[in-house]
Amino acid sequence: MERQNLANLQALENELHLREKALDKDAREKARAYLLEARKTVETALAQARAAVTEATAKEARRMVEDAIKDVGPSDGRTVGQKALNIGDRVRTGQGKVGVVAEMRSDGRVVVEIGAVRLVIAPELLEVVQSDGPTVRRSDT
Repeated sequence: MERQNLANLQALENELHLREKALDKDAREKARAYLLEARKTVETALAQARAAVTEATAKEARRMVEDAIKDVGPSDGRTVGQKALNIGDRVRTGQGKVGVVAEMRSDGRVVVEIGAVRLVIAPELLEVVQSDGPTVRRSDT
């Protein structure tokens, strides 16, 4: 009986591992397709912007990018928008490094301090993490 339970457990573990691999592969394929589509949209918008002789053409290029952003839909909850971030928040970058938000730039990007390194990064590439303790922003003196 115990051997049968062990065999069943191992079979379930193997099945779960195979399913995990399949889901991971599917997620990577979907992400690649999404990135390729986003690249095409940006390339089209850039081509129009480069060829912009009039303000109307530039406005159309901006509208295309804004429409593409709207089509993507809301965030999946892992990422945060610029409005959800505050100076002093602990965040994780896409590479898994944890740092502190030092500055919110006027161009929408965020300055994150990771040790002695300062990164300028898009807010959608950041994930807020729970703080181990109170975060104190270093003084600019």
